[in-house]
Amino acid sequence: LTMKACEYDGRFLRRGVRPHITVLEKVEFDEEQRRLISSAKNKKDRIGEPFLLDQVELLEALAHLDEVGSLLIPTVEDMAILRTTAASLEDETSIFGFKAKELISKALTELEPLATKYDVVIANPPYLQKSALESWASEWVKEQYPEENNDLCTCFIKRGLEFTQRNGYVAEITMQSWMFLSSYEKMRKKLVAGYGLVSMAHLGAHAFDAIGGEVVSTTATVFTNDKTQGKGAYFRLVDSSNEAEKSAALREAIQNPDCGWFYHTDSENFKSIPGWPIAYWASEASRKAFAESVSLEDVADVRIGMGT
Repeated sequence: LTMKACEYDGRFLRRGVRPHITVLEKVEFDEEQRRLISSAKNKKDRIGEPFLLDQVELLEALAHLDEVGSLLIPTVEDMAILRTTAASLEDETSIFGFKAKELISKALTELEPLATKYDVVIANPPYLQKSALESWASEWVKEQYPEENNDLCTCFIKRGLEFTQRNGYVAEITMQSWMFLSSYEKMRKKLVAGYGLVSMAHLGAHAFDAIGGEVVSTTATVFTNDKTQGKGAYFRLVDSSNEAEKSAALREAIQNPDCGWFYHTDSENFKSIPGWPIAYWASEASRKAFAESVSLEDVADVRIGMGT
């Protein structure tokens, strides 16, 4: 990111800006540290207060922070609980007390960037089905991201929006599957109903020359944490056969909006089609047919089967 900034601004390194890089590591308390924290809690007469040892989910997430990473969304309450716990250990001078204080300080340092809201979030998240995760992480993702958990990249769409300030932007390149599949219908409806789609470069297959074949079909999307955004810009690049062609087609569309693969539409239009697919190319006539015409299932018993 710093190198990219220098490309656009030759004086960037002299402006006093430094990247803040966080590498998330697990924070795990052993039995002795837990006992000490519990003892300190009672000494400080904090029995009625929320406390780290009372927060099993937070403790488990910290112990698996190297697995769930930035998908963890620390709450204001989580941060307050860690600070309360740290305060209870102020008078501890033993080696165990020092280690417990060190771990809580590390937890606060690790979680602070995750609890912060940002103006812009940019990501190329990992593509990985939850079944490929370790058992604990797989169950955790399923619980925390119920509509998005078929793949980590779609979980990061929700996480990116959670990261942003009101009116903030999220730019991510993900698999295109969330745009159409029924398994992502609830996710799509939340996105369309609550957020804005600013632009989308629908890349399809062969978007990256380094990835051969039809391995994955992708889309690069800019979301905004603001529903009042209006019409979005959509570039249909699925017919280009390689990275260079897609890049050239995108640039041409920006210069020539009448090229045939540049679309402007309001995401509200997706609501007229069952399942709310991101069908940005659908014409007004097509949307009207879905909205006003009688569906086949309203007049007939529709069954789809296979012969033997």
